[in-house]
Amino acid sequence: MISGVDITLDTFKKIRNKFKGLIHIDIHNLVMKTNEDGSREHTNLQDWREWCSVPTTMQMNEFEVTSLSRTLKNEYEIIEEILINSKNDVEGVIITRGKIGVSGFQKKEKIFGNEKFFDLEREDVGAVENPDFIDSTGCGDVFAASFTLDYSKNKNFRKSLHYATRIASFNTSLEGIKDLYKLK
Repeated sequence: MISGVDITLDTFKKIRNKFKGLIHIDIHNLVMKTNEDGSREHTNLQDWREWCSVPTTMQMNEFEVTSLSRTLKNEYEIIEEILINSKNDVEGVIITRGKIGVSGFQKKEKIFGNEKFFDLEREDVGAVENPDFIDSTGCGDVFAASFTLDYSKNKNFRKSLHYATRIASFNTSLEGIKDLYKLK
């Protein structure tokens, strides 16, 4: 699992060339810049097409997806560019939506009459409400880790979205990162 600040694009590409297994990236840190006063803001990612061509799966939140490109502002257009228009092996894009849940996108071959074409298939998974809510710190990281674990075992994108959503929900009943060991 890659976070973006822990690796350069060149190194990321070199790893992909040597390693054909599952690589999941959360692009959160790639589209955030830290200002001199310590505040953070979303910014466009100049090499976003290259970053988005390397992993097997990737995740970003609903604000980050529209921060990627200066020209493509629509979530659907950006995901279509990643999964359909680009020549890469990306299997899925996940958009996290906080209390609403997540949307997972995959490229699917479809047939209409005699014509074959690719289209996006969207799977929305609602958040699992936790009556014992304490703190949402780290939910994106817990989602990413649990999705990566489950997807690496079963290669079922839809099932892994549901699994990761449940684990991230359980995480909200923990206080900060000191209770993460309870997730096992």
